[in-house]
Amino acid sequence: MQITKIAWLHCGATVLSLFTPIQLLIASEQHDSPGFTEGSQWNGIVRTSSMNRNYHHRPGHDVVLTGAGVQSLFESGFTQGTVGVGINLFAASALKLEGESRPESGNLGFIARKADGTEHTTWSNGGVAVKIRASDTTFTYGTQFPSLPVLAYYDDRLIPESFVGGLITSKEIDHLVLHLGHFTKEQYVDAVKSDSGRLKSAWVYGGTYKPSDSIRFSLYDSHFKDYLKRQYVNINYQAPVSPHSALTLDFNAYRTRYASAWVGQHHADNPSMSGSPDSGKENTIWSLAATYATGAHAWTLTYQESTGSAPYLYGYSEGGGTIYLANPHMSDFIGKGERSVGAQYQLDASRYGVPGLSWTTAYIYGYGIDTHDGTTGTLDRAAHERELFNQIKYIAKCGALQPVSLTLRNSIYRSSNSYNRYLGDVNQWRFIVEYPFSLL
Repeated sequence: MQITKIAWLHCGATVLSLFTPIQLLIASEQHDSPGFTEGSQWNGIVRTSSMNRNYHHRPGHDVVLTGAGVQSLFESGFTQGTVGVGINLFAASALKLEGESRPESGNLGFIARKADGTEHTTWSNGGVAVKIRASDTTFTYGTQFPSLPVLAYYDDRLIPESFVGGLITSKEIDHLVLHLGHFTKEQYVDAVKSDSGRLKSAWVYGGTYKPSDSIRFSLYDSHFKDYLKRQYVNINYQAPVSPHSALTLDFNAYRTRYASAWVGQHHADNPSMSGSPDSGKENTIWSLAATYATGAHAWTLTYQESTGSAPYLYGYSEGGGTIYLANPHMSDFIGKGERSVGAQYQLDASRYGVPGLSWTTAYIYGYGIDTHDGTTGTLDRAAHERELFNQIKYIAKCGALQPVSLTLRNSIYRSSNSYNRYLGDVNQWRFIVEYPFSLL
């Protein structure tokens, strides 16, 4: 079912009109709108990033890349009145500085490629979105950056990916946020074409309910034409242990049903897709994380489990950020039948007189991965992988560097031979420098 722009505007206006009487009686976001110009903001980020990925036992696959990107987002305020109107403008450009990615090393999403496989030196994207608001309900149509568990943009390279479509966000009920969206285009982080994600039609809907500061529930559903249907649930509970410490439990789960035609098309070229094309149609994956935080320290224990006839696949049409689980770092630990356990420690050095400095370290072990291939014979039904992750980040709070952030990230990854098509044995370093700026 296709929805035209006119139909979307009619749908949005109908929903907004439902809340017009409420707006006249009580305070709301639109009631308190300062105006189109007065409520505007113009922010951006200049980012330089380098990646050094060393493949053990795979000569000629090593990758060393450096690039820079700048992104800018102008968000107007809403005009005053019962119904407010506004506009968002986005532009981004990336520049390859050094190195060359290798096709045999996989798509790292770092440098955009031309149709003949060679790399672009520069590439850009951008877009515009119009928005309408009444009371506490907003309808936005155009280029957007959704951050929903079933549709989430990715921004861990030089410039972010984006989507084109319509999204209704309603906050009419206290403690409840509802979303309804329909999207028709996705642009990858390393692509020039605005429809590089080959997204045909995606419906997403759901919401988050937070009745108190200690508990939160989320429930979302999605349908991507000729790709998948996916549901998501989250329960997050925080219990104070003392005035300076707390225990947080975070449960996340996805259930995915893949379209048969899509599985058959991508089975051969997807290294994490095991089993025969006819069998790989369903996946259920869930994780539980328990975090104890006190003062400058936070300790986390995690468990993640994937079941079904296929692994958990994401980042094709629904965005590279749709991985609201406990164990993803460089690897995502999402293989067919995989179970993984992890331990993580975080330090906030501002408690020791170094504001803006933090350190995160984690170790994750995944086991029981089914790499059996029903078309070529038995490989392994008990493969494993493991990753040691470390990250040091510094955000300048004062002085000449303010507000620059510096991030140094390292992953040491190893896996069974039968699973080495996924990543292989890899040592990876990432160094990221970001300068956020504001023009309004």
